[in-house]
Amino acid sequence: MKINLFGFFRKGNNLQKIYPYSGFEVLSKPKNVYPFFLSLEGSNVYAYSSRFMVKPGDVEIIENIVESSFRKKITKEKECLHYKGKVLHYFKFNELGQTVIDIITNDNYFIKSLCNEHIEPPAPDTVFPYCDFESVGSLQGQMEMWWNVYWSPFWISLSEEEKANYLDRNNISSELREFLILHG
Repeated sequence: MKINLFGFFRKGNNLQKIYPYSGFEVLSKPKNVYPFFLSLEGSNVYAYSSRFMVKPGDVEIIENIVESSFRKKITKEKECLHYKGKVLHYFKFNELGQTVIDIITNDNYFIKSLCNEHIEPPAPDTVFPYCDFESVGSLQGQMEMWWNVYWSPFWISLSEEEKANYLDRNNISSELREFLILHG
């Protein structure tokens, strides 16, 4: 499922009213954090947005952080929560057979809490279980979209040591390691 956020902003929606400048604080975050949150300030929406693919067990972690920050349990795949001047749009959906979380929020504490969990996307061979990574040349189609939207923000957030630890911890095959090095 694809959502064109920029088209969404042009349709006269209420995000600009929901996320006014008065509730906005510039997010001071260290480089190389994941998930990556993008400021929507340029669209006069004073909030941050992120879309990331998660492992099944991480959904509960994310929803617990939401509940802790907004004092309400997530019960639907699409929710808008308000608490003490902070707002969260939460959308969970499937893409490429995996769970994707899309978030818009002006709650910097929530963002920092989420980033502190060190959530990882599913490994490439989980997303593409029948792919012969050894024979993949240039990235195209779904794999290119997955790489650009979901994998690359995670991969570039890691130091070389963290990448090596990830590869070892997840038992990544030598073929997949070469693929990641070639395209990373």
